[in-house]
Amino acid sequence: MTHKDFLFEIIDILNYNKIEYMLFAGTLLGAIREQNFLSSDPKDTDIAIHEKDYVKLREVLDNEILKAECNFVYYGIWRKEVTVIDKSHSFKVDIFILEEHEKEYYLYSSKPNAKTNRYNHEWRGKYDKSWFFPLKEIEFLKRTVKIPACAEEILKAHYGEKWTTPDSNWISYKPYNIDVEYEGFTPNGVFEDEIVIRNQKEIEDVTLIVPTYMRDNCLKRLLASVQAYYPKLKVLVGYQGPCSLDTTFSNTQIVMLPEDCGLSYARNALVKEVTTRYTMLLDDDHWIHKTTDIAKMKEVFKANEKIGIVSGRFLENNIVKGYERLFLPCDEVLLLMDWEALNCKGIIEFHRTENVKYGITHIAHNFFIAKTEVLRQYGWDNRHKIHSEHLDFFLNLHINSDVKVAFIPDMIIGHSPVVTQEYKEKRFRQYYHLITEKFGFEKGYAIGEGSYMIYKTNERRPLK
Repeated sequence: MTHKDFLFEIIDILNYNKIEYMLFAGTLLGAIREQNFLSSDPKDTDIAIHEKDYVKLREVLDNEILKAECNFVYYGIWRKEVTVIDKSHSFKVDIFILEEHEKEYYLYSSKPNAKTNRYNHEWRGKYDKSWFFPLKEIEFLKRTVKIPACAEEILKAHYGEKWTTPDSNWISYKPYNIDVEYEGFTPNGVFEDEIVIRNQKEIEDVTLIVPTYMRDNCLKRLLASVQAYYPKLKVLVGYQGPCSLDTTFSNTQIVMLPEDCGLSYARNALVKEVTTRYTMLLDDDHWIHKTTDIAKMKEVFKANEKIGIVSGRFLENNIVKGYERLFLPCDEVLLLMDWEALNCKGIIEFHRTENVKYGITHIAHNFFIAKTEVLRQYGWDNRHKIHSEHLDFFLNLHINSDVKVAFIPDMIIGHSPVVTQEYKEKRFRQYYHLITEKFGFEKGYAIGEGSYMIYKTNERRPLK
């Protein structure tokens, strides 16, 4: 196989599936200026498609990979850019996604981190919308290919006024029309392995809700991971205050919320907008992991009709965290103990479906899939803005319902917490006194394997 063979193999797949492509970046420059590949670019080629075809592209590539004769994989997604590479890692095709705005197209790519030299920092290029469609056809390497309508204008914007003259000092990740750079946004750090193919039909009845506030880089990483593994997943983002998210993602809707309204208010507002049977809840500092399998989480609901929430675990810095808690109520104390500590002592009773091992808990991470009707009936207390909203929600569920919470030890979500000082000042508020008022006990202390809350004897309302 040659450089040319691999490019035209991918182009033929796009043509067959009626996905309109165009030569772009260095490949477009070579085709126009030199009628060949650039001599300085011996193995990489570049094409672009419109964002309306992004999900279809993913489906097409997924289907091709399932074929025995397929000789490529795809991975390395930055925002919506897809890299297709042959299995010998000799040649690759970068497929850029044109993000449509009122008068312009945005295009995203990556550049190396100055400290590590890894390509994990992002930049955005901006192009006049009128330069692209309708596409033109030219002859290139004895084949007919498609290029943008005003290819020379695009090359001038990207490579500068002297684009017709080869420049040995040219750096591919420093085009002239960089509009925004995102230092510190490292979405490809999420995708360390090849993308795991998921059955998109399994998530047609699921909506992901994500409250966010002042953490755009976290949110972009999460949405990029959703695009990678579940591009058809419906997503509702609850934005507290003015929206500063500067891009669109497939199947993602921004729900505008009052400034600093808090997590409880945001989650309740998002649940009201959900129209699917199931709701998946994540925080903005989560990201979809290669083991995050929505279909397996849904399978647990079928095992016991009283199960209303199914949760998993966190992966932080390549370590699976075990912060899950069980309620152990007694006459005077409510003990919240680590799942791992109880598991090691053999206290946990596990159950199995055909494919999943799970246990029953009383409190879970803010990573779960729930029956939407459960969240509507037993929502969050809007008075709780952060931290205490979690305990309050699960206590209320435990005391006032017969809904069971399941936990899958092998189900993982990525978690990369990022807390700025401004975020801390505005969001780290304690509302545990509200829990005392509602449930009749006060916050206690950590005791090694867990923490506990002591009932106020004259106000205690026993747990069921």
